[in-house]
Amino acid sequence: CVKSGVLLCNALITTNKMTLISSLTYYYNIFAERADFSQVTPSIVAATAEISAFQIYLSCFSHFRHRGNSTVFLAPEPESHVIDLHAGLIQALPNYDDTARYAGGFHPHLSIGQFPHRHVKCERQRLQAAWRPVQFAVKQIFLIYRAPETVNWFVVVGTFPLS
Repeated sequence: CVKSGVLLCNALITTNKMTLISSLTYYYNIFAERADFSQVTPSIVAATAEISAFQIYLSCFSHFRHRGNSTVFLAPEPESHVIDLHAGLIQALPNYDDTARYAGGFHPHLSIGQFPHRHVKCERQRLQAAWRPVQFAVKQIFLIYRAPETVNWFVVVGTFPLS
């Protein structure tokens, strides 16, 4: 196993639920340009008004294999709630369907980190052994953007409560 996996595992265990909730919310991307946010906001408001808050359980690690490495992630359970949220947002924002175009369709996940293929099995086992499952309510989503002008990776520009 690579040493970074140990550091990642320790960081996960000390992370509180608020950070996980934010991370799960942050992962949903509509790939809109920052200038388009004011145009998409009314559609997000309408869509989230039709989607009920739900409970998510994060207990199991899995991974995606890419060309050069693998992304390890936590799989939300039940995934159907996140799939329904995604479908509602895609219906409201059909021009922002980037995440629905993958060959296998949209796959809900909370990315944890990337590892070389040869280390991914060991890292998943290490993370899983140290992980304490969490459950929480998803009550809102955030519209965010990557902020090169700040030290933060993401900046929240809108909060949208679920019904």
